[in-house]
Amino acid sequence: MPLWSKPATELAAAVRTGEASALEVVDSHLERIAEVNPHLNAVTQLLADRARTAARAVDRRRAAGEDPGPLAGVPFTVKECTPIAGVATTFGTPRFRDHVAAADAVPVARLRAAGAVPIGHSNLPTLILAGMHTRSELYGDTRNPWDARRTPGGTSGGDGAAVAAGLAPLGLGNDSGGSVRIPASFCGVAALKPTTGRFPADQRLIGPDDPGPASQVLVTDGPLARTVADLRLAYETLAGTDRATRVPCPSRCTGSRSTARSGSPSSPTRAATASTPPSAAPSRPPPTRCATRATTSGRSPTSRGWTRRSTPTTASPSPSSRRAGPSSGSCWARAATATSS
Repeated sequence: MPLWSKPATELAAAVRTGEASALEVVDSHLERIAEVNPHLNAVTQLLADRARTAARAVDRRRAAGEDPGPLAGVPFTVKECTPIAGVATTFGTPRFRDHVAAADAVPVARLRAAGAVPIGHSNLPTLILAGMHTRSELYGDTRNPWDARRTPGGTSGGDGAAVAAGLAPLGLGNDSGGSVRIPASFCGVAALKPTTGRFPADQRLIGPDDPGPASQVLVTDGPLARTVADLRLAYETLAGTDRATRVPCPSRCTGSRSTARSGSPSSPTRAATASTPPSAAPSRPPPTRCATRATTSGRSPTSRGWTRRSTPTTASPSPSSRRAGPSSGSCWARAATATSS
């Protein structure tokens, strides 16, 4: 079983115990990105050299006897509206192509501190406002890894497609009206929109000195993953107060795992949005081969027995069909070009 197909919990455990190195984990995901991202266009700015450098640092900490962190060596993608230090935060528009972030956003910094490795930025609708389908002026369309004719949803569709296809076990999106939950549903993964205040908010759209009401109340960062166990691990890393932000977390963010399983009245309530298609295993790996051409066989790009209802092949499909591309049987003409930073 290749490393790129394993969940974050298994990857972190393997790095922490020395069963695998963080560099091996990152290299496996970089190979996967090189293989399928030209068809999916989910990762927009590939941070290969930076990711390898960060992975080597994790391996050095472990070799020195230090704790490499609960997410040691786990790669993650970051939505194009969330800053990564030294990388352009483009919002998917050419106007911000050179808008290089001076520092990590709070959630990126927290994941880094836990040993996770940012492997690339992920696509989104232009300025996060251009609809439910993930299409940006700067990077073009992102495809659903299970059917190239279908949208991955939005606005965190780049993360949803990347996680589903095994480009990273975790994605860092954000959500105000479904922006992590819709891609999770469309791509067959899991996502979490936390209660406002659970994750520190830096109001990055306007800035911490003048936060708008919408950025204070509506938008929250949220992880995407292939398993709910991975969501919990990301949640426990991201939750909690931060002195530099204006949205505190006044109460305890987690309870004991044993208490939560017991169902006692004192157990905290947790929720996640997860989508498992019919006939699929409850915790399935990403597809070995992603959809590079639209098919008419009625089956998904894997041999796991998925089926879908037949769809019309009219020249102008209705909006409810959720088609992201043309109705013909050919692959989309646009291909991604992953850039190295």
